[in-house]
Amino acid sequence: MKKADNFDAKKWLVENKVTTQSRLNEDWLPHKDMSNEEYNESFKKFVISTLKQHEVIDEHIEIYLDDILKADDIKAYEGISDKNLYEDFLEFKNDQIEQDEDLYDFDF
Repeated sequence: MKKADNFDAKKWLVENKVTTQSRLNEDWLPHKDMSNEEYNESFKKFVISTLKQHEVIDEHIEIYLDDILKADDIKAYEGISDKNLYEDFLEFKNDQIEQDEDLYDFDF
């Protein structure tokens, strides 16, 4: 019972928050000796895990990934932080919304 009496919930919450924040502040830095397939998979995993932390739905993640992969622009994302990736996703999403509005914005 003494171990339970010494448990400090505030200390545990702070330590847990620090650990979570350190995971959120990771950058995508692929290994130089990766094959193209490993490189692409590493990038996909980074994008999926980052955007899921921000509660982005799977469908939007897939659309975003498809756009990047079609442009063959993964190298431009090397070293990107999860925060910057999320901001890039939001910009992409807003552009998609504007394109959809333009598509349906016509006079009868």
